[in-house]
Amino acid sequence: MNYALIIPGNEQEFLHPNLISAQLLLKVNGTSIIESLLNTCLNCDATSITCLIDESNYNLYDYLKKIKLKVPFNLVINSGGGILNYIAALRKYLEGNPFILIRANHFGFENDLRKMLAFLDKNSRNDSVIAVKEFANEKEPYYVTIDNKNRITLVSQENIFSKYITCGLYYFDTNIFPAMDFLLKKNIKQFENLLNYLIASKYRLAAFKFSNIIDADNLLNYLPLNELEI
Repeated sequence: MNYALIIPGNEQEFLHPNLISAQLLLKVNGTSIIESLLNTCLNCDATSITCLIDESNYNLYDYLKKIKLKVPFNLVINSGGGILNYIAALRKYLEGNPFILIRANHFGFENDLRKMLAFLDKNSRNDSVIAVKEFANEKEPYYVTIDNKNRITLVSQENIFSKYITCGLYYFDTNIFPAMDFLLKKNIKQFENLLNYLIASKYRLAAFKFSNIIDADNLLNYLPLNELEI
């Protein structure tokens, strides 16, 4: 499986004023969040890992440019903003094969990801599989509605009376790129619009429920400050 990690900017502006290191370099149980993410991909059948990082996060860039992995690793610097622009910047590394897109402020989900990969093997008719979970005080979530066939029928940043939200992992086949091109030509850059355009175009988006995933933006809700290391 090809993995794409998207790491936006402004990681320093979170959590606690004494935590000045980049968010993903914080260590939980002795392992940095970014290292945990990379290990999760490697442990879940990665054939390549591509990491897009905003140019403002220079601390993390210095770390990533030195790492060596047992699979091809691509590091892409981008400052365009917007998820669709980020995906477009990754296109040459992803086009032609299915891939899993991960918003890299989520971690601790290896067991659920293994189950998702098994689900993909048994449900090859889906064009996309989106990891979802029950809402738990996340910032700016994407709410989803799910029908009785486990298909996602609507994605919205407004509360649409659904208890489920996306949780930062998305499996896509290569059909995503023509749809993305169409929206970018219309200057539509919001990820929510891409997902709803795919739904309207009869693209089959299945939901897969995750039970254990940590949002780094809410890390202090999970762990006390004295368990974090810089």
